[in-house]
Amino acid sequence: MAGNATEFAEAVEEIEAEFDAVSSEPDGEGGAFVVVESIDAGDRWVPDLLAVEFQILFNYPYAAIYPYYTTPELRRADAGQLPQGLQRVEWRGRQVTQISLRSNHWEPQHDTALSKLKQVRHWLQTVPL
Repeated sequence: MAGNATEFAEAVEEIEAEFDAVSSEPDGEGGAFVVVESIDAGDRWVPDLLAVEFQILFNYPYAAIYPYYTTPELRRADAGQLPQGLQRVEWRGRQVTQISLRSNHWEPQHDTALSKLKQVRHWLQTVPL
């Protein structure tokens, strides 16, 4: 089942209403790559303000958004090991830190790009270190 341009545009508009600096570009497959600047990851991380990137697929809202990406320099402020769910990978031709928070029960009537982005922020702020 494919989504439509209206649902996709509404998803980006919701994110823009919540966050100051949002950019998006078509992915060439009917979806888009989205970058949200200045996500507050909390004081347990360096840097504590992150750009978070993700892809909204052409069939949004019927497909979960996964994974998310941020700066490759992300590290714990206490110099400890990265928790499960964070790993260094290459994405779109560059090194990034992948945030692997899969939505096992994505419900398009309830889950949105914005709600899942807020969950990523919450996870960064509360994940046991």
